[in-house]
Amino acid sequence: MEEEPIRCHYQNCPSNRTYGSTWALRSHILATHLKQPSHVISASPPIMESFESVSPEEETSAEPMEFIMEGEESSDSDNETHYCEEPFRKDHWFEAVGLDSNPKDPGVSNLELMVAEFALDCGLSQERLVEIIKIARLTPFQDDIQFTTFDSVIRKLSEGQIPDFPQENKEQFLAVVGQPSLVYRDIRDLAEKLFSHPLFDDVTRLVPSTVTRNGERVYSDFYSGQWWHEIQEISPPGSVILGLMLASDKTVITGNNRDSAWPIYLKLANTPLEYRSKDTLHGTRLLAYFPVVESKMLAKKPWFSVAKKAIFHYCLDKILAPFKKYTAYKMKGPENKMYMCVPALAAYTADLQEHLSVTHGQRRKVKKKYLQAIRFIKCSSIVVDDLHQLGGVYTHLLKCLDALILDYHGSRGNSIIEEINMRASEIPAYQNHRKFNNGAFYRFLRNPTYTEMRSNMTIILPCCHDYIPLQAALCLRHFLDFTMHATAKEHTEQSLLEMQESLDAYYIYSPVFQKYSKSGLNFPKNHMLQKYADDIRSRGVISGYSTTSSEHQHIIDVKKPAKRTNRRFDSLSQMANFVYKKDLLFDTIINQSNEFATAIRAEESIRKITTKRYELSYTMTSPTTPQMVSALKTKATLHGCDKVIRSFLDVAIEKRFTSVAARNMPQLDDDNVKVYQTLTIMDNDTNGTIVNDKIRTHDQFHGRERKDFAVFQSRNLRDPSDKYIYESYGQVLLLFQATYKGKEYDLVLARRYKSLNEVHKTGLEVLSPCLEENYKGLFVAQVNQVKRSIHVVPDFSTKTLPNPVLGSKNTYKKYLLNHDSDRFSWSSSNGKLPKLNETSTDFVHWETVENNHGDDEEEASQGEDDDSDICADDY
Repeated sequence: MEEEPIRCHYQNCPSNRTYGSTWALRSHILATHLKQPSHVISASPPIMESFESVSPEEETSAEPMEFIMEGEESSDSDNETHYCEEPFRKDHWFEAVGLDSNPKDPGVSNLELMVAEFALDCGLSQERLVEIIKIARLTPFQDDIQFTTFDSVIRKLSEGQIPDFPQENKEQFLAVVGQPSLVYRDIRDLAEKLFSHPLFDDVTRLVPSTVTRNGERVYSDFYSGQWWHEIQEISPPGSVILGLMLASDKTVITGNNRDSAWPIYLKLANTPLEYRSKDTLHGTRLLAYFPVVESKMLAKKPWFSVAKKAIFHYCLDKILAPFKKYTAYKMKGPENKMYMCVPALAAYTADLQEHLSVTHGQRRKVKKKYLQAIRFIKCSSIVVDDLHQLGGVYTHLLKCLDALILDYHGSRGNSIIEEINMRASEIPAYQNHRKFNNGAFYRFLRNPTYTEMRSNMTIILPCCHDYIPLQAALCLRHFLDFTMHATAKEHTEQSLLEMQESLDAYYIYSPVFQKYSKSGLNFPKNHMLQKYADDIRSRGVISGYSTTSSEHQHIIDVKKPAKRTNRRFDSLSQMANFVYKKDLLFDTIINQSNEFATAIRAEESIRKITTKRYELSYTMTSPTTPQMVSALKTKATLHGCDKVIRSFLDVAIEKRFTSVAARNMPQLDDDNVKVYQTLTIMDNDTNGTIVNDKIRTHDQFHGRERKDFAVFQSRNLRDPSDKYIYESYGQVLLLFQATYKGKEYDLVLARRYKSLNEVHKTGLEVLSPCLEENYKGLFVAQVNQVKRSIHVVPDFSTKTLPNPVLGSKNTYKKYLLNHDSDRFSWSSSNGKLPKLNETSTDFVHWETVENNHGDDEEEASQGEDDDSDICADDY
C-alpha cells in the first residue's frame, strides 16, 4: 500500500531524488527551474466555483416543463456498500496543470496563479487581494455573489413591524443596544452556486438511494436516510430536492472576548459528506452575519430575551425570503444543466440556546403569519449534535461524579480525588489521546476541547471504578457505549437497536447522580439523547451535520476576516467585504484554470474501501545503532530473548515441531541486530480512508518509558489444514531486523498477556501477563503478524510489589484492555459487565421532583449547559 514516490517532472532535471511532500517538490521546482524563492507559494492550492446566476424571472412553479434529471440508480446489491468514488487520478498537481503556461489562458502563467494562491493562503489585506489579481493579470470573475447590509432593522422596529417585539420597551432597548444591522447574501443565488460547483459535478446527489450490505440497510449520509425519500415522495415528479443545511453559532472575534460575531453558514446535503465539510474544497459558504444583540444591563430583564428572539426571527425571515414560496425553482446544477429544484431544510445545526431561538420555545405562541414566512424551519429540522449535547451531558456527569465521590467517602473524599488524579497521570499514552497530568475531573481542566473530553471518557472508569458504587460505574459504562454507537461512521438497524439499548440502560442507572445534579438530570440535552436514533435514520451519521464543522469554519469566515478590520465602525461589513474579495479571488483562479480544481480534487480525494478488511503494509522507523542479542538478553525485561529467537527460527522458519535442545536450534547469521523504535501499520478504515496505526517501543518517550500493546495473528503451524486465525495480546518490547541464511526478517519481540474472562465493573476485558509460561511469556513474531495496536491500562486496584521482569516502577496483577480508546477494540470487545438488580437495596431510584414548567431558557441554565466551557478543537 505504499504510495508512488514524488519526483520532479521536469526533463533533464539535475536532481534525481524523491521528495517526501508536495511542498518539498514545489520548493525544488521554484528554486531550480523557475529561479524563485521557495516561499512564494502555499502548501495547497485553493479552489473556487464558477457561478452563473439565473434571473428571478425564470422562476417557475411546479407545472410541467422541460428540465433535465440525471438519474442516480439505487440498485445497490445486497453484498456491497456503494460509496462516492473519486474518478480522478491522484497525480501530482504540477503534472495535471503543466509548468509552462495556463492551457485555458495562454497569457497567464501558472507561476502567476501560484502567486495568487499564496496571497489567499497567507491572508493579505483587502486592498492587497485586489492588487494580486491585477499583478497576476487575472480577469476578475464578475458574476460573484456580493453581501448586502440591511440597516433598516431599527426602522422596522420603530414602526412596530417586527413581530413579537415588546414595543413598550422599544425606547430603552434602542438607547442601550444601539443599531443592529444584518449582513447577508442571497440564499437562492448561493445555493445555486454550490449546486453547480464544478468540483462536485460527478458526485452531487440528485435522488436518494437505499444503501444495503448483506441485505441490511445502511445509513451513512443524507442520500441514504429516510428524510430525503419522504420529501421526494411529496415533491413534483422529476424534481430534485435541494437539501439546505444551515449552521449558526455565535463566536468571539477578539482575544479579550469583548467583540463577537454571529455567522450562519450554508451547505448542501446533495454534496457528499466527505466533500462538503472540507475547507479546501469550499463546500461550506458564509451566508450572513446576524446582528449581535447583547447588554449586561438588560440581560436579566424578562423582555430582553423576547426582544432578541424577535430580531433573530425577523433577520432569519429576511434571509430565507427568496424561498418563501412552496414551489419548484429552475436552477443551474451539475455540468451547467438546468434542473427543477425544490428547496427543503435538511438540517439546522446550532447549540441549545440557538435551538430555542429558532423554535421560539416549545410553549411560546407565535403569530401564524410569521410561521408561514419561515415555513420550513420545523422542529424536526433541529438536529442533534455531538459537541454540545454529548459533550455537555458527559461534562455534567463528570461534575456529578466528583460530587458523588466527595459525598460517598466523607472525610477521605479529597484524598481519593488526589489518588484518582494521580492514576490519570499514569495512564499509558495511546495514539492521539490527551494526557491528564493535572487531574481527571472537570474542575482540574482548563478550557477543555471536545477532543479532550472524549479522551477523558476513555480513562475515567479505569481510574475510579473501585471508589464508586456499582450503579455509578454501570451508568457511565452505558453512556460511553451510547456515545461510541452514536458517533459511528455508519449505522445499521442492528447498531441503532444496540444504541437504544445502551441509552435505556443509562437512563435506568442514572438516578445515582440525581441528587448531585442542580437540575436533577432533568435538562434538555439529557432528553435530546432520545432523538439520536431518529435523526440517524432520517439524515445519516451525525458527523454529517455536527457543529464541529461550523466551529472550524469560524477560522476561515470569522477569525481571519476580523483581523483585517479596524474594529471601530461597521466591522461586520468589513468582514463581509473581505470574505467577498477572498471568494472573488477563488472564483477568478478556478475560472482561469479548471485544472487547478482537478488537481486539488485529486489531492483531497477519499480512497475507496478495499475488498479485504485488513490490507496491511508497514514501515519501521527511528533506527538505533546495531545492538548485540547477547547484550540485550542481560536486561531484566528481555532475559532469555536469545533462546526465544532461536526457537522462532526453528519452528516458524524451519518448520520443525519436535522438541530439541536450545543448543541444536538454528541461530542468526550475525549477533548484531538493527533495532527500531516505531512500527507504522497502514490500513483502510470502514469509509475507505487511510489509517496510520503507530506502535512505539521507546525507552524514553517524552520523559517516560513507552512500550505499546498490540494484537497478534497466528495460525496453527502444526496442522496445515487448520485455517483458523488465532489472536493474542502482547506488549511490544523490541522491533528489530535480523539476518538468517542471508535473508532479512522484520521481527517483533513481545510479552504475551492472556484474557482472564472475568467480570469487571468497568466492562473492560481483564488481562494478566503470562509470567508463568516459558521465558516469562516472551515470544517472537514477524511484523506482518501485528494486526493493530490496543490500549492496555493497569487495574489500579490490583497494585503489587514491583517486578523487574515487567520493567515498570508500578506493577499490577491485572490489566484492562481499554476498548473505549479505539473503535476497532470497542466493536470486538470481550468485556463482561456485572448485573445490578433494580430490587436490590443498594439500587438508587428516581426521586419525585416537582416540575414548575418554567421558561425554557431558565431550564436550560440550571446545570445542563455544561458545554459552555468546551472549546472547539481548532481554537
